[in-house]
Amino acid sequence: MLPYWNRFAVGAAWLEEPQGILRLVAGPAPADSLSDVELNDHRLYPRGGWPWRPPLRLTVRARASHNAMSLIGTAGFGFWNAPFGASNDAVDAPQALWFFHASPPSFLSMTSDGHGTGWRAQALNAPRVPRLVILAGAFAWLVLKPLRPWFYRAAATQVGGGEAPVTQSFNEWHTYRIDWLPGLAEFWVDDERVFHTTSAPRGPLGFVAWIDNSMLNVSEGTFTFGNLALPEQQWLEFSGMSIEPIQPPAN
Repeated sequence: MLPYWNRFAVGAAWLEEPQGILRLVAGPAPADSLSDVELNDHRLYPRGGWPWRPPLRLTVRARASHNAMSLIGTAGFGFWNAPFGASNDAVDAPQALWFFHASPPSFLSMTSDGHGTGWRAQALNAPRVPRLVILAGAFAWLVLKPLRPWFYRAAATQVGGGEAPVTQSFNEWHTYRIDWLPGLAEFWVDDERVFHTTSAPRGPLGFVAWIDNSMLNVSEGTFTFGNLALPEQQWLEFSGMSIEPIQPPAN
């Protein structure tokens, strides 16, 4: 791997680089602490100073140790704006374009027809709002518990993007691609388009590939986070990864 990338690991997690492979490994791990390993660049820049904007193409050749029904925690790769702080408090409105996996009891979907769990192509495109508004919303969420369903529905109407399940097996090699264009994103697996949206973030965003034992449930009336026990080792590995500019279509 090029020396540009930031390698990050905490808890019972680490990064291996056998010849021709990059492997992110987590577990076995207890539920009382975070175990997380990443290859990223969003940690190399100040908030909002990330390098990636459309038009570009991310191509990744990847597989996981377990299928989507068995992998515990979250895992994936793509672009995001790291909207949570060190103590899991919201510091920004979420924006992401990524292939994303989450196991129950996690639920992360801001669309009414979202799956919330499993292996998915996902876009999150929330409008930029001042930090003070985010803090006020978080305070209201904590204090005004009977109004949580209303807050969730109001927030969900502001988040564009969407998601679609990836039916290709998570634990077999596949080539994943995200074409990120101005106002458009397309997600491909082995040259089959699995999802597209005309509500894509404008950027800038940072890159991340990761696997961890975290849990986040953001659903109507609920906001919970924590960590899950990993009874055995699990990993996400890559045999190829590239980010390159592409020419947007004439229309």
